[in-house]
Amino acid sequence: MVGTLEGLIIGLVCFFFVGLPIGMAIYAVLLRAACSLFNRLAGVTNQGVSQQNFSEQQMAENWNTATPQAAGSITDQSGLPPVPSSPNPFASPATVAAHAPSLPLSSSAGVPVPNFGRAFLIGLAAFAAHLPIGLGLVALQQFLINARMAPPIFLVATNILFYLIGFIVQVAVLAKMLPTTLGKSALVSLLFVLIYFFIVILIGGVVILVMYFMSGIM
Repeated sequence: MVGTLEGLIIGLVCFFFVGLPIGMAIYAVLLRAACSLFNRLAGVTNQGVSQQNFSEQQMAENWNTATPQAAGSITDQSGLPPVPSSPNPFASPATVAAHAPSLPLSSSAGVPVPNFGRAFLIGLAAFAAHLPIGLGLVALQQFLINARMAPPIFLVATNILFYLIGFIVQVAVLAKMLPTTLGKSALVSLLFVLIYFFIVILIGGVVILVMYFMSGIM
């Protein structure tokens, strides 16, 4: 019993301090690649999206943090577009944002590319949201297997459900934390999956070739 407990503790320590950081680092790299690929397919540049993808909330924050001056002469301190001129110096942030110049369609078609740190945090958030669901499905599988009540088709269905829920969770987290729309988030998540499988297949093919040539040499 003591040996089992020690093994469990060692396994948890290795997972949270070695496996999880490495996994999230890989996730961050793949997510940045998926966002960049999405923007390339949409015909926009990452720089253009990062500079022009502003929401009404950001416009409101720019208004609230600006130094009080006459309407139309407020200087920008945050890198956001300047607050547009308004005949009413006491206009609400929502009104100011509503009268702001429209953004180019090309920039609104893209998604922000998060830096490595933010992409790492997005991965952690998706992992934390999916963890209880995944543990529940695994526990259900083990219970039914031990009770000899799980047909093979049920195991296949629960595995598919596990990955489907993970995909939905990632879509929701990306939409909230990038931020972007649910539709764009779903497309970025799909590109993420395609890049992941492409790399896995590529690495698998290299390993198979190396093993084949090594067996021929031996």
